[in-house]
Amino acid sequence: MSNSVDALFSDPTFRSLGLSLDAAAKRHAAIASNIANVSTPGYKRVDLSAGFQSAFQQALQQLDQTGTAASLPTPTISVADVQGLARQDGNTVNIEKEMIDLMQNQSRFDFAAQMTAKNLRGLRMAATGKSM
Repeated sequence: MSNSVDALFSDPTFRSLGLSLDAAAKRHAAIASNIANVSTPGYKRVDLSAGFQSAFQQALQQLDQTGTAASLPTPTISVADVQGLARQDGNTVNIEKEMIDLMQNQSRFDFAAQMTAKNLRGLRMAATGKSM
């Protein structure tokens, strides 16, 4: 039983959805921090590390093509590169951009969560023989 459960959650679809949910949650935390510090002098905007997005896309492509990925990137937060956008007080947060990023990120999270729920419902139907 344990092996079948392990196999289920090592499935490429579940792994990619899990990674998407993790990344969206981490990005939400970064955006929330930026919004909370919009008036803090000297605060530097943070976001997911620059290398994460390309590593994330590569891992998803590899999962899609081969069913496995050599390694799944871990989303990390770092100071975002926003050259020339600092205000006089040194703060680099643009509240309009943060609100747009927040809405886009929420949409990504919602999509990944809905797809995860749909896959789990399908598995439940297959396991129980009942439609939900």
